[in-house]
Amino acid sequence: VIGLEDGLELRDYLDAAYAPEERVTRPAVVISDATLSGVGGVELCAQLHLQQTWPAFILLADRTDNDVYDAAERAGADFVFDKPIDVDELRSAVSWLSNND
Repeated sequence: VIGLEDGLELRDYLDAAYAPEERVTRPAVVISDATLSGVGGVELCAQLHLQQTWPAFILLADRTDNDVYDAAERAGADFVFDKPIDVDELRSAVSWLSNND
């Protein structure tokens, strides 16, 4: 598990992970808030899906923001969970994604 401060830091980490020389460990699953400061989780998810390989992506969203859910689906998110999250559901999703890559 790697904790990062904002969307810009997450983008930098993912850029390093998916660089040809793979400077850091590639994550199996990314869990991100849909609306991070700097660069949003939905935007990062969409950018990753333009690459040939990418990690599974779980987005956390405010349940009242239907636009975020629609954007997350278009971006290719594997799961979108309401905040506050149900930890058991999140664990199950991570387990499923880790075993079905």
